[in-house]
Amino acid sequence: MRRNNENSFWNNVDPNVNGFANQFGELKNILNLQPPLRLSFSPYVSGGFHTAPVNGINKTTWLKRGGMDVKYGINESFTIDATLIPDFGQVVSDNVVLNLSPFEVQFQENRQFFTEGIELFNKAGLFYSRRVGSTPAGFYAVRSLVDADPNLELVKNPSVTQLINAVKFSGRNKKKLGIGLFNAVSSPMFAITRDKTTGDETKIQTSPLTNYSIFVLDQALTGRSSITFTNTNVLRSGTARDANVSSIDFAFFNKKNIYAFTGAARYSKIYGANPYDGFSTNLQFRKISGKVQFNTSVLIESDKYDPNDLGFLLRANKVNYTGAISYNQFVPKGNFLTYNYSFSVRYNFLYKPYVFTRLEPRLSAFWVFKNFWDVNLTAGILPNGENDYFELRTPGRFVKKPYYWFNILRGSSDSRKKLYYSYHYQWGWGKGSGYPFSYYVASMGFRYRFGEKFTMELSSDRNVEYGQVGYVFANEINGEPIAGRRTYTDVNSILSGQYNFNSRLNLSFRGRHYWSHVDYRTFHNVDPSTGKLIPRAFSSNIDANENFNVFNLDAFLTWDFQLGSRIVLGWKNFLGDDEFIDGALHRKYLKNLSETFDLLHGNEVTVRFIYFLDYNQLKRKH
Repeated sequence: MRRNNENSFWNNVDPNVNGFANQFGELKNILNLQPPLRLSFSPYVSGGFHTAPVNGINKTTWLKRGGMDVKYGINESFTIDATLIPDFGQVVSDNVVLNLSPFEVQFQENRQFFTEGIELFNKAGLFYSRRVGSTPAGFYAVRSLVDADPNLELVKNPSVTQLINAVKFSGRNKKKLGIGLFNAVSSPMFAITRDKTTGDETKIQTSPLTNYSIFVLDQALTGRSSITFTNTNVLRSGTARDANVSSIDFAFFNKKNIYAFTGAARYSKIYGANPYDGFSTNLQFRKISGKVQFNTSVLIESDKYDPNDLGFLLRANKVNYTGAISYNQFVPKGNFLTYNYSFSVRYNFLYKPYVFTRLEPRLSAFWVFKNFWDVNLTAGILPNGENDYFELRTPGRFVKKPYYWFNILRGSSDSRKKLYYSYHYQWGWGKGSGYPFSYYVASMGFRYRFGEKFTMELSSDRNVEYGQVGYVFANEINGEPIAGRRTYTDVNSILSGQYNFNSRLNLSFRGRHYWSHVDYRTFHNVDPSTGKLIPRAFSSNIDANENFNVFNLDAFLTWDFQLGSRIVLGWKNFLGDDEFIDGALHRKYLKNLSETFDLLHGNEVTVRFIYFLDYNQLKRKH
């Protein structure tokens, strides 16, 4: 009940007991049900145009698609979901950022087919659905090829891999065995370049024909215990690499649901010109119920463990030890609805070689007041700094990052009210290699309900780091990596809202501007044995400074003209990829935002028609 911020249950739920589904009540003696055939079809057609500026000239691509979604209930336990020639164009734009790290950025999944009913497939955490239908692997290489040759022009370079089909089969039988099978096939993608002198066109494959599959067996045991087998497999045509990952996950809970012992063992194998394999394993013991709770765990990932063809892992080659203890008050007491206090320690090493990387103890407190406001305080320290073996992009080399203290304050107001806001402040300071380091993060978010029909949200966060240590993306003549101390600033602002004209017609919109500015102050060599920074002359020929802007506006008008059937009108506006704002002239956020509107933008307008056909309704009509 939203007006009371309350969840009510007909069966007693004890907040001191961990878990939710294990406290469900039981409904018995429902017998002799004859469910109808569960079969439905949702064919769709879509069309529109995509206009984007390329080297100052707008290029238009006409969009046309057609396909169908199918849902078939094999019996009361198992269901097949399939999509044929899917179109995922009408989804919210990704939160693209300037990535200075050695790792890729993980994006949120917004495609409906991959957000519904995938819990079983991702129980082992090996399914990053954005791998399916992602940007072709050779997309950026083709762009770089054209940019480097003034005699070449780009005719075609699709930024999204087209799926041919995707199928999900899932359910659980009477013996509590969950079975899941996912399979998707993506078509080969090609870019086309043209020689400006001869007019000859060259076709370049940017992604091969690819098959993605996941197989899951999940056996529920007594109480909340379970054991799960997961296998993911990626097969690519030709000589491109193939991949296979297998995992055994288990979770054992005692009869009183007080203690839990969980763990996993995973093995990855990469096939191709340079095959390799690796493993990952973790164990965790936890006290999960009661006022005093604790957990202790160890995670080991070998240097060659690689689930990233269908999963997502920032980095392998690590051994992490973690311990935590907390005191929890789950029922109202004094001026609080709930509160907890906790202490945790993370102690991290590299797997190969087994060397120290990071130690991080932290204290935290969380309170929910009787007026439904909440506050969270955290304090921590990295007393030894961090030995970062990945930042320099050079095997065996590390950079010593500074030790520092940090504090975090965050909270939110009563979400029942028309005006709701949240905040997050974080600040830290320290020193490394004789140089000072400090940073702060400030975030605010507001939501206002104007009535039953109209809601708007505004959020903005600012992150500033003074003396951040990082790779300069350049090396000495002898191959030695060059590091730099830089001032890093980014601001991310999002305005979104929804207006419901009635129960069947609504308009949703989301505008985002992201700005990141990087200003290098000093350049350094790095001591191979200690990782400490060594002063180096500042080189004017190394241009590593950045001034990066992203702008997106997404709007969708949706009309559900009957159950399951809809028409969606979509409009996307975005800053052109080649547009640039001079960071030396414009060093402030508001100025960059203002300049963004004066640059060339692209537009995409689409119309999508989906019609829902239910077998039982069609049968009755005949």
